[in-house]
Amino acid sequence: MDVAFRLVDAFTETPFQGNRLCVVPETPEGFSTEQMKMLALETNFSETTFVTESRADGYRMRIFTPDAELPFAGHPTIGTAYTLASEGRTSTRTVQTTALGNIPVEVDLERGFAWMTQKPPVFGQEFGDRGVVAEAAGLDPDDL
Repeated sequence: MDVAFRLVDAFTETPFQGNRLCVVPETPEGFSTEQMKMLALETNFSETTFVTESRADGYRMRIFTPDAELPFAGHPTIGTAYTLASEGRTSTRTVQTTALGNIPVEVDLERGFAWMTQKPPVFGQEFGDRGVVAEAAGLDPDDL
């Protein structure tokens, strides 16, 4: 099976700098989760994205590290949106859908710039064991 992909440099104007990303802009029909994991491991980039559906007003994608699938990540969002818009697969104002949900994304092709509207942060319960936190950071509790 042939799988076309793009190697993308996000957050930079200089080739081979910034955050590298592998984008599969058109995931083949029947390409399994296991095959996605294998391709992500093969590239060994921090993330590889698989676009499973694209149209002018939005696209669906999955994000994999060499070890696991992620529900969302920043530079894969920006790099994939820019790649799809620059290839005419989506419009420059579009919505990305991942396991986390819908994320509005805008691309300025002339400036080579893209941005997204992130979901608000969600904070868990406060962790109060200063000794454990200090030890994890290689510090003494008084250093905190």
